[in-house]
Amino acid sequence: MSNSMKIRYTEVILDSPDTLVYWFKMNVTPWLHPQVISHHVTLVFGPSEKEINLPFGSKVKVHVLGYIDTCDVQAVMVRLEGATSKNDFPHVTVAVQPGIPPADTNKHIHNWIELEGPVLEGTLGFCTGSNHYTDLTPLRGD
Repeated sequence: MSNSMKIRYTEVILDSPDTLVYWFKMNVTPWLHPQVISHHVTLVFGPSEKEINLPFGSKVKVHVLGYIDTCDVQAVMVRLEGATSKNDFPHVTVAVQPGIPPADTNKHIHNWIELEGPVLEGTLGFCTGSNHYTDLTPLRGD
């Protein structure tokens, strides 16, 4: 199996997701949906071999530009410095209601509200479905 078949998506994994949750609670709403996620920005879902040729483990700055807060999803709109997302609206899903998939954020993020937030640090990585990595070693079996 090729690496691209094992990698579900490439991502920027937030180094300190609690910082984003705290900022959201202090600046948007103190009431988060029950399923808190808040750990990554998806770069490419279902990447090709070419799209996984990235400097995994490198640092990326994540600038918070605004937010959405709907009855189903809560998220922040971001700008990346050091990586590029294929999403038209790069974002971090902060929290969702039970039964709502985090990907539903894509249905709402275009209605984001501008609110300058923190600049966070993240690490370039990927997800295989349930696990998140910052280098290809687990896929090589090293």
